[in-house]
Amino acid sequence: MRSVFLKNVLKIAILMILTTGISFGLVFALKAFGITGSWLTKCIPFAVIIIVTLIFSKITGKASFSELGLKPFADKIPASLALLCASGLPALISLVYDKTIESRKPFDINSLAYIPYYALVAFSEEFLFRGYIGKLLEKNRNIVKAAISALAFSSYHFISPEFNLVNFVLLFIFGMIFMYMYIYIKNLWPLMLFHFGWNVLGDYFSSYQNAVICMLSLVLILLAVMLVSRSRVKREEIIRTS
Repeated sequence: MRSVFLKNVLKIAILMILTTGISFGLVFALKAFGITGSWLTKCIPFAVIIIVTLIFSKITGKASFSELGLKPFADKIPASLALLCASGLPALISLVYDKTIESRKPFDINSLAYIPYYALVAFSEEFLFRGYIGKLLEKNRNIVKAAISALAFSSYHFISPEFNLVNFVLLFIFGMIFMYMYIYIKNLWPLMLFHFGWNVLGDYFSSYQNAVICMLSLVLILLAVMLVSRSRVKREEIIRTS
């Protein structure tokens, strides 16, 4: 069991090195041709995550999309809509506490062009850090899955210019909470929509830059997910035994 665990951790480490190295290499190659700060350079790291993870999963384990967390969306429509709405909790807390929501930048119609980018980020990060890593470590304890996933998630963000030790710690905690949400939901689509909504709103509202508000929001959402999940399990047990 220990040897399997170490092999899986090695797979994760190799995958992270590959995605990071390829991403940096492509971005620097574009810079050599004078292409900087474009949509292409912003999207490359996340497109690389998807492509490399797909290839890697087929080579190392041949896992199906369902096993990687991409289960039928129709089964989780209520949960998806609930989590999409829940992504606005930091803004709501700010509104209740400060009686206002501070905007980081004005919204205009051109902002809609960023929607595909936010969708790509949410899909790619959940697919790798929760789906694939969750599959590799499915036989390990939840705390182990969450910690390794969070470490990979926070470490990958060092490619960001804003990366620092404080952000690393915050992203690690975020990654832990996100993985626990996935463990209870068992489907990536609701989590992807939550991640998408969080990123979109975080780009416009200052409350998402407040670590205390964000942590409080995520903890409350995780508790709600846990309560709903346990309630569903109890109902299923009652139905089976009745």
